[in-house]
Amino acid sequence: MADAITNAAAAEWALVRKHSSEDIFGVQICGNNPYVLSKCGQLLEDTTEIDFIDLNLGCPIDLVYEKGAGSGLMKRKGPLESSIRAMSSMLRIPFTVKMRMGVYTNHPCAHELVEKCRDWGVSMVTVHGRSREQRYTRLSVT
Repeated sequence: MADAITNAAAAEWALVRKHSSEDIFGVQICGNNPYVLSKCGQLLEDTTEIDFIDLNLGCPIDLVYEKGAGSGLMKRKGPLESSIRAMSSMLRIPFTVKMRMGVYTNHPCAHELVEKCRDWGVSMVTVHGRSREQRYTRLSVT
């Protein structure tokens, strides 16, 4: 969680250490605030040995979603755009995004967001084949 990283939470910092056996190491961050997300990205880039940063737009967990983070950020186009533009402009390492097909099963939106992410400066987008409503258990969209 981006806010935990920026507040120096030891448990979160333990997750961003590259092991010597890893050739490529990226960190996925999750948050709901463009300022905190970009501050976290810059802090990670400046103080760790990471090859890329990934923004999590896929987490379906209620606690995360209800705060407007994870898949909840997919519904908040203004903060999403601000977050992506800020991070992609200040990071020197690749900046990627992982998202779900959409929040609601009957209303996929990833096809629209992928193009916007590209225009806002994202290096790569990964699309999880389920909506937030489908969580982890239902069949992926084909």
